[in-house]
Amino acid sequence: MRIRLRMSDMKIRLIIPILCFLSSCTLNHVHPDEFVIHGQLKNFTPGKIYLEEVDISDIRRIDSALIGNEGKFTFTGKPLDQGFYLLKLQDGQSINLLLQKNETISITGDYKKLPKVYLISGSPGSLLLKDFYHHSNKNRALADSLTDLLHKHQFDDDYYQLTLTYDDLFGKIWEDQKSFERNFIDQHQGSLATLLVLNYAFGPRPVLSEQDDWSFYKKVDSILMKKFPSNKHVLYHHKRVMRMQSQK
Repeated sequence: MRIRLRMSDMKIRLIIPILCFLSSCTLNHVHPDEFVIHGQLKNFTPGKIYLEEVDISDIRRIDSALIGNEGKFTFTGKPLDQGFYLLKLQDGQSINLLLQKNETISITGDYKKLPKVYLISGSPGSLLLKDFYHHSNKNRALADSLTDLLHKHQFDDDYYQLTLTYDDLFGKIWEDQKSFERNFIDQHQGSLATLLVLNYAFGPRPVLSEQDDWSFYKKVDSILMKKFPSNKHVLYHHKRVMRMQSQK
């Protein structure tokens, strides 16, 4: 006995797999106006992790997520423009991120080694910040060790000689950091990461000063204003440069 399929039945059989395919595509791709962060941290005690946005004058907490025994978490954001964010851990440590629309970011690491060691993919800007902080944190740790050593021996007879040695060693660390930041800006022109580098304070003041590095202030302003004319961080820096220019 032959069974005849109606045309409507055949259409349904064709449509169902197509719908399933489209559904799977939607699940695997981020919405064009959003970014999605998928993370997993080993050795993380179950609790909360926070996503904060670094604004012009403050830091705003925009979301939180619970991390279970597997250490997994997910954040979704809908930014108006590219911007700076912090992934804040329970102990106050944080990972710096530079995020934009249509990015799917993966972050993995060992909680005990954060924020020094972690892996990140899917966000070129965040990867640049990771490289910058990796180098800068090494220099900061060296400077802190020297300061601790100086305080420890402040009542020793040879303290004056120790201060001279400290000044020499700290000067070398400072020059290394300054050279690194200048090269970073030259190599990554057009990235919003250069704004953060330009304003990075290594100690009580930024490493790149308005007096000694004015050309870098102007270079960052000129390039970013052409690429991101409406970005709030770029506009803020532009106003600073215009104000400094008028004072000069």
